[in-house]
Amino acid sequence: MDAEMQEIVSDFVTEAEESLERIDPLFVDLETKGEDQEILNDIFRCLHTLKGAAGFLGFQQVVDVAHASESILKKLRDGEIGLTKHLADVVLRSVDTLRVLIGHVKHGDDGSEDTGPLLAALADALAQASAKGDAADAPLPPVPAAAPEPPKIVSSSPTPVPAGPAVKGEHLPAPSGPEGQRGVPDRRDALQNLRVDIGRIDKVMDLTGEVVLARNRLLTLVNAIGSRYGDDPAVENLSETVSFLDLVTSDMQLSVLKMRMQPLQKVFGKFPRVVRDIASAMGKDIELKISGEETEVDRSVIEHIGDPLIHIIRNAIDHGIEPPDVRKAKGKKERGVISIDASQKGTQVLIQVSDDGRGIDIDRVKRKAVENGLVTAEDAERMTDEAAIHLIFQPGFTTMDVATELSGRGVGMDVVQTSISRLNGYVEIKTRKDGGSTFRISIPLTLAIIQSLMVRAGGGQYAIPLALVEEILRVAPKELAVTAGQKVLVIRDRVHPFFELADLLGKRSPPDPVYRYAVVVAVGENRFCLGVDNLVGEEEVVIKPIAGLTMESSHMIGATITGEGKVVLILDLASISRNLSGPNRT
Repeated sequence: MDAEMQEIVSDFVTEAEESLERIDPLFVDLETKGEDQEILNDIFRCLHTLKGAAGFLGFQQVVDVAHASESILKKLRDGEIGLTKHLADVVLRSVDTLRVLIGHVKHGDDGSEDTGPLLAALADALAQASAKGDAADAPLPPVPAAAPEPPKIVSSSPTPVPAGPAVKGEHLPAPSGPEGQRGVPDRRDALQNLRVDIGRIDKVMDLTGEVVLARNRLLTLVNAIGSRYGDDPAVENLSETVSFLDLVTSDMQLSVLKMRMQPLQKVFGKFPRVVRDIASAMGKDIELKISGEETEVDRSVIEHIGDPLIHIIRNAIDHGIEPPDVRKAKGKKERGVISIDASQKGTQVLIQVSDDGRGIDIDRVKRKAVENGLVTAEDAERMTDEAAIHLIFQPGFTTMDVATELSGRGVGMDVVQTSISRLNGYVEIKTRKDGGSTFRISIPLTLAIIQSLMVRAGGGQYAIPLALVEEILRVAPKELAVTAGQKVLVIRDRVHPFFELADLLGKRSPPDPVYRYAVVVAVGENRFCLGVDNLVGEEEVVIKPIAGLTMESSHMIGATITGEGKVVLILDLASISRNLSGPNRT
C-alpha cells in the first residue's frame, strides 16, 4: 500500500473509532428519553458515514454489519417500528463487532470474523419488530474477541472500490440530506486541523522537558555570575537574554501541554454503555449522571484513568446499588443513581463517583479483614472508621463470600489504588449507611512537569509537589506538643500530626534547632505537617522515572535535576499520607 492510501486508511480508522464511541452513549440516551428523533438521526448518520467510507475502501464485512444496523435505525427513524430492549441490544452488539472489525483494519492483520450469526440476528430482530412480534427471547451471537494491540500500528491493505479520486489529507465527506447523498467537506476546517502522530507530540514534550531543565540551569548560573560581576555590561545583557528565554520556554511548555490535553469525555463516553449492560445483567435499574466531561487533562492521564473508574463503577453497581425491590422496601426510589462529576482545581483534576446505594458496612469490612488475616481482632477493634474503609484497597480483600463474574476476587479496589498512585494521585472515600458512597479521586493535570518546593532534611535535598502544600510555617520546638505519643502542631485551633521528614525517609534527624520549618500538606481532607531543616525555594521540575524504584515503599514518584545540576528525589505525598493514616494506624 502506498503512503497516500495508508494515510486515507488511517483517517478512516480514526473517524470510525470516533463514530462508534458516539453511538454507545447515544443509544443509552435513546432508551432513557424514548424515541427522540434527533438522537435517532445522529446514530443513523454515524452508521451511514461509516458504511460509506468502508465501502469506498473495500472493507466489505464492515459494510455488511453497518448496513444491517442502519436498516433498523432507518425504520426506527421513520416510525415504522418501535424501539425495544432487544433491538437496542442487537444493534449495540453490532457496534461491538464493528469495533473488532475496525481493529483488524487498524492493526493490519488482514483478519476477518464470522458475521453470519450477527447478520441473521439483526435481520430476525428487524423482521419481528416489523411484524410487531416479541423478539425479546431471540438469542444474540457472541461478540468476537478483540485483537491484541500490537507494538506498531500498520494499516491493512484494502481493495479500493472505484469511486472517484481521493484527495490526500481530506476527510471522507459526511452525509447530508437523504440517504445516499454525500455532503461537501468544509475545506476551511480541513486546512485548520491537522492530525499528528502522538509519538511526535510525545517527543516534543520530552524535548521541552529537557529545555526546561537547561533553562533552570541557566537561571542559576546567571544569578551566580551576576552576584560576582554585576557591573559588567555583558553580564547584564546575558541576564536579559536568559530572562527572555525563560518567558519563551514557559510559553512553549504551556503550548505543548495544551496540544496533549484531551477532554475526559473520551473516557466518560464509555460509561453509559457499561452501566446499562451490567445493570441489565444484574436486574437493577440504574441511571447514570455525568457532568464535567469537558474538563481537560494530559493524554497520559486519559490513558490510565479509565480502568480505575470502571472498577469503581462496577463496584457501585454490584455492591452499592440495591435491587429495585430492596430499594422500595427502604423507602428509596426503585431506580438507583450513579453520578460522575469532574472539575479542575488549580493544577489538580477532581473526579467524584457517587451512588445512592447501601453504603459500605464498616463493621463487615473489619470482620472480613480479620478473617482474611489482614489485621488482628484487637487492631480492628481500635481502628478508626476512616482507616477501616481503606482496608478495601488491600490486595485480596473482598466482602463477597462467593466470587462472581463481576467481583469477589479481591482485585478491583487494589487496582484502583495502584492505578491512581501511578498517576501521582490519591483516592478518598465517604460513605453513610443506606446513604451511598462517594469515591473522590484527585490527579494532576499532567505527569511531566510540576511546580515543586525544594527542602532540606536529614542531610539531603528533596522536592515536594507544590500543589498539595497548603502553607509553610516557621516553628520553635516549644510549639510542638505530644498527644498519645504523637507529635502535633496546633494551627488556628486545629491539631495537625507532625512528622520529621528525615524519620519517614529513614534518615537521621538532626538535633532540635531553635527554629525549624513545618510544611503543611493537604491530601484531600487529610492534613499533616512535615518537619524540614531548611527551605531552598520553588522550582519547576521535570519528573524523571527511576528504574526499580517502588513508589509505595520509597515514598518517591521519581527524580529531577535542579538548576544547580543536582539529582533530587521527588516526594510522593499521597503515598506518605496513606502510610500515616492507613490500616496499620489506629
